[in-house]
Amino acid sequence: MNKTQVVQAVSQRLGITKKHAKSICDGVQTTVLAILMRDEIASIPDFGDFEAEPRTGGRARRKRAKPSGRLFVDELAQELSISTTQADNLQAWVKVIQAALKRGERVTLTGFGTFGGNSPSAPTMASLKAKASGQGIKLNPKEKKAVDERAMDAARKHLESRFPGCLVEDVSKRKPYDFLCTPAGQTELKVEVKGTTTGGQAVTLTAGEVKAANRFYPHTALIVVSQISLDKNSDPPVAQGGRLRFHHPWRPSPSDLKPLQFKYTVPGLVRTPKPNRPDLPIR
Repeated sequence: MNKTQVVQAVSQRLGITKKHAKSICDGVQTTVLAILMRDEIASIPDFGDFEAEPRTGGRARRKRAKPSGRLFVDELAQELSISTTQADNLQAWVKVIQAALKRGERVTLTGFGTFGGNSPSAPTMASLKAKASGQGIKLNPKEKKAVDERAMDAARKHLESRFPGCLVEDVSKRKPYDFLCTPAGQTELKVEVKGTTTGGQAVTLTAGEVKAANRFYPHTALIVVSQISLDKNSDPPVAQGGRLRFHHPWRPSPSDLKPLQFKYTVPGLVRTPKPNRPDLPIR
């Protein structure tokens, strides 16, 4: 049984369109991946637990607390921007998979995993890293723009409320931070803003943002707008809601930073090539 057949079966079971059924199936997969990327267990009610493991063996497994299945339903509702009552349609997905397994079939969901035997197989961390980033599941440019704009709007309103009468200027296009906030009679504040559809446990910082936070500390602040609801079916996508956290003064501790990329200087390309390392022509 493949993903297309699962979508069709969910559509028939619930009496909904295939497009709606696909959004439920995609939402389940996206929610599982998001939870695993936080190094947590994804527990689907009446189905089973997903727990990502490194592809290579030999490491001791770190114990993780098992969450309640209800938490998965809540996160699925947030992912699909629907009520938790509607998210209970997840049970249709569960029953379709279970019925196929009882018939002795294997269920393969492209880009996610294969179910068979007594338990679901979880994706490896290597496959997860290709699907997700620090601020949640990879968004397309329109979706990312909607999330960023929602975060900036919420951050501006918070600053204007927190510092009455302050001038809030958007400098994101020319500075390594997003807002300059100048409260009356105080030193201007450099504010970095991050928006995400996840719980906001981790966000991505550029080298320039880290450098600016250290340079201007303690006149720095970080605003994280997490759990933003994103309607991906709208064109353009619509982002709303979210939970805001304000950190001031702020500078990232080195122990909380994890390098994601490195700039590498290729030998022989900056300096004059040595005779034993000539450039090879491309044919």
